[in-house]
Amino acid sequence: MRNSNGYIYIELLAAFFIFCFITFSILPIYEKIMVDRADVRIRMEAFHLLYEKLQAYMEREIEAVDKTISVNGRAYQLTWEPNSDFPMMRGCIYYKNFGGKNVSVCDFTKR
Repeated sequence: MRNSNGYIYIELLAAFFIFCFITFSILPIYEKIMVDRADVRIRMEAFHLLYEKLQAYMEREIEAVDKTISVNGRAYQLTWEPNSDFPMMRGCIYYKNFGGKNVSVCDFTKR
């Protein structure tokens, strides 16, 4: 075992490849987590905005008029639809999530 010059090089290469494999396996998972966190943040913002508008409509502070609302540089489309069966008004917010997909959040309030 006096001449072991090649073993350290092979062990170093094996360790490097294992490290690269683990790193490149974790990076897509980490990126997916970051995108999902951004989507949740945008969705919560849409829920809060919809709740505020429905509450203001119920307290007769605003009228049911379709409009685009910009919050933190993101555009939300607010639409209103009356319900013919019950005295309820449906409010929906449409927006694009972090991945560019169209998403909607809807809820009802009293007229």
